[in-house]
Parts: sequence; structure tokens; C-alpha cells
Amino acid sequence: MQKYQRDNCKNILLGIIKVGGVLTITFVAPGAAPTLLKPFLNNNRVDKRKLNKTLKYMKDNGLIGIKENRNQTTLVLKNKGKTKALKYNLEQLTIIKPSKWDHKWRLALFDIPEKYKTARNVFKDKLDELGFKQIQKSVYVFPYPCEDEIEMIRSIYNLRPFVKIVIASSVEGESKLKKHFDLN
Repeated sequence: MQKYQRDNCKNILLGIIKVGGVLTITFVAPGAAPTLLKPFLNNNRVDKRKLNKTLKYMKDNGLIGIKENRNQTTLVLKNKGKTKALKYNLEQLTIIKPSKWDHKWRLALFDIPEKYKTARNVFKDKLDELGFKQIQKSVYVFPYPCEDEIEMIRSIYNLRPFVKIVIASSVEGESKLKKHFDLN
């Protein structure tokens, strides 16, 4: 798949997920097209050929279902599309740090079987990318609320049974962790 088409699919999937999994597009007023249609606009008109090619690709690959009725097209996200949209959303995942630390540590504990090695590696890489500190082989710590973010990662990769979240008021070696996270 070409990069522009991948980006277009990504925008459409994320757009559909943001509005609850079902999106109806009306072609009567193309000037009022939703943000996700911007890649398909040419001189403020929807390039239907380009849009239809992308939608056909998404439908053929089981990402969306399409229902057409006169000037309306309804896009319904299928399970495969939800998974792909969540993975795209994962690429943009960040943890918003509050202005004041609540003096609680969030620990991600995991024991992921070898047969899920790829998912385990992705999980660990994402924790590193988000700024977690590894304190043991399968234990990462973070000082700010991050339960929703961990839940998203473990849901996407079906790791829920293998990943636990612990919220603790203290951790051995806390002074080094405070220094690492620049906490006082």
C-alpha cells in the first residue's frame, strides 16, 4: 500500500473511532466535509475517485463496512479496523504529567509468555518511549497516572492476563527514582 493511502486509511479509521465507530458522510455539501476528508479535497471539492479507492481498499481488507444510500455513505468500523485504529492511536500515545506529583508510584508488572515475545517487546518499548523506568526485568515504574495508557497497550496486544498495575505510596530506592524523574 502506498504511503499516502496508508495515511488516508489512518485518518479515516481514527476519525471513525472518534465519533463512536459509525460515520455518515454526506456529499451534498462538500465544503463542510469533516476533517478526515481533507486529504481527499481538491479545490474544496471531494475527489470521489481517490476517496472511493481508499474506502474500497479498507472494505476489501475488512477494516470497515460501507452502506450507501443516495448522497450518504455510512462507514462502520469492523473489529479489524478497530484494532488497526487503536494501533495508529498507540503511535500518538503520550502521558500528560500533572503540575503536581501525588506522591504515588505506578508500577507495571508483567510476566508475558515466550510465545508472545513480539508483543512483550512492543510493550516494553512503549513503556520506555513513554518515560517509564525499568527497576527489574519485568517491572517498570512511573510517578504519574498512567493506568488508561497501560490498559490501552495491553488491550491492543491482548496482554491483559499478563500485565498488572500496582499503585504504591513508596518504592525501595525511591530517592534515586525521584532524582530520575526530577521530583522533589
